[in-house]
Amino acid sequence: MFAPDEHNSNRLGDVLDATDRTWNAETLPTDEHLAPDGRVMEILSEHTCQAGSRDTC
Repeated sequence: MFAPDEHNSNRLGDVLDATDRTWNAETLPTDEHLAPDGRVMEILSEHTCQAGSRDTC
């Protein structure tokens, strides 16, 4: 699933009960919902608009 960053503020927090965010870097004991086999990839919403028209953003 490609999703906007900040899952909780976008009301997508329940997704992380089923799977983690995909993460290939080192993790710390305090990190939550990060895993190499995670099925959620967060993207910055602003970046999806860079190649698009102003009218669609």
